[in-house]
Amino acid sequence: MVPAIAWSTTYAPLQQYGLKLKIVDVDFATLNVSPQTLMNAISKKTKLIIAVNILGNPCELDKFKKICNKKNIILMEDNCESLGAKIKNKFTGTFGLVNTMSFFYSHHISTIEGGMISTNDNEIYNLLLSLRAHGWTRDQINFDKKKFEQYQFILPGYNVRPTEINASTGIAQLNKLKKLISIRRKNLHFYQKIFSNNPLLHIQRSVGFNSSFSFVFIFKKKFLKLKKQIFKELKNHNIEYRLITGGCFTKHPVKKYFNYKIHKNLNNSNYIHENGFFLGNAPKDLIEELLKFNKILVKYY
Repeated sequence: MVPAIAWSTTYAPLQQYGLKLKIVDVDFATLNVSPQTLMNAISKKTKLIIAVNILGNPCELDKFKKICNKKNIILMEDNCESLGAKIKNKFTGTFGLVNTMSFFYSHHISTIEGGMISTNDNEIYNLLLSLRAHGWTRDQINFDKKKFEQYQFILPGYNVRPTEINASTGIAQLNKLKKLISIRRKNLHFYQKIFSNNPLLHIQRSVGFNSSFSFVFIFKKKFLKLKKQIFKELKNHNIEYRLITGGCFTKHPVKKYFNYKIHKNLNNSNYIHENGFFLGNAPKDLIEELLKFNKILVKYY
């Protein structure tokens, strides 16, 4: 089970391993799947749930975990956009059996490319070590090298090992992560203060401790006619904006390669795809930039 709004890498590995997807709609305010929607979508065939913590905003993972434990379903987190976020003082990326983080250059920390997987399962840890390095046994913990050859291949693996340069860059930034997120959250609070009652746009509602990847905006229905005009003005002022994460998955041509079905409807996700956008947050003071954006909007009130 996957949310309709996420990045392509939430879905692609599932397709590559021959799994069927059940795609569920997101909550309009948080952009995450709600626990109630999750419960309603679960069937006897549900084996795995991917919880995507969207744009720094965590899912209600404590409730997700209880549901999965009760139903004997595996929980995984896509935490690529939400490093440092928390639910009830517990970090996202620690609730699932396997959890992914991204260190792409626009994320909370950067190793240029690459990311991280967290798990507390020793067998999965060793399988991941093998998968990232051609499927061989060289990096296995407690592997009996006297019994097996060092170059034994046990899985159809990949070549996605990080380099020392990537690793050293990431380790250095881990020491700064708390400060970097603090600056992002200061920007987040200002965004919430000046845009929470904006007559043109909805903004994202935070759940738990939001590590703030970006600033979300969704046009209200009665102002959709202004969308093209405002986007044009943003470009004229060199203000870059993006589709919210990857938008709604079923809006992309790649869906033809997937075996999937939709749970009920994707009304919220479709609307967000067509009428939402975000501006980037960063670990620096962006108050002046947010005020500039707000000044553009004011003339349309």
